[in-house]
Amino acid sequence: MFGYLSDYPNGRVRLARDGYRAWIMTYWGINPPAIGLENVLNDQGKPVSLLRDNQRVTPQGVPFVAPTPTHNVAFTSLWDNWAAQVTVPVNQSAAAVWLLVAGSTQPLQGRIANAVVHFRYADGVEERLELVPPLNFRMLCPWGGADYNPAMDAFALGDTPPLMVQLGSNCRAMLYGWRLREGVKLKEVTLETLSQEVVVGLMGVSLMNPE
Repeated sequence: MFGYLSDYPNGRVRLARDGYRAWIMTYWGINPPAIGLENVLNDQGKPVSLLRDNQRVTPQGVPFVAPTPTHNVAFTSLWDNWAAQVTVPVNQSAAAVWLLVAGSTQPLQGRIANAVVHFRYADGVEERLELVPPLNFRMLCPWGGADYNPAMDAFALGDTPPLMVQLGSNCRAMLYGWRLREGVKLKEVTLETLSQEVVVGLMGVSLMNPE
């Protein structure tokens, strides 16, 4: 999946080269998940059509341009496979901006900022959204085949689960909405990875009521 090769650490207890499996998962026969958009589900777990005017619309009603078959996610990581950050120019004012984000994380990266989104305005002001698992960021798919259980894991999950979009049968993306400053152009959006053993991808940026 990810192929950590040039800076892959020596030693037996480590992540697999796919960036998903811990060393024991190979023994358990757990493989990286299949990822696709062929079975997008709504909040009740039922398939919905997300195609509209060359767009995909999330179950929450947020439109994004339909992705191309290849090169449709801008990945960031502290591994040298990708850059640590990616910037999308905007140069437009709007009521809010929505982001579709998906990535991998590990249990030891919980409760710390795995990544941060920088919202930079034309007048130099910057706002930040930290992505902290499991509070507002969840792994692309259940790690090791077991997902969070609200009844058992409530102490760690926070009060409100993040907005999520189901991708395929067992994968998901995070949906973030950020209210923008009125009448000021948003210059750019930057996604920056902060933690080791983490890959975070920006799948889409959508402006709400652009001016």
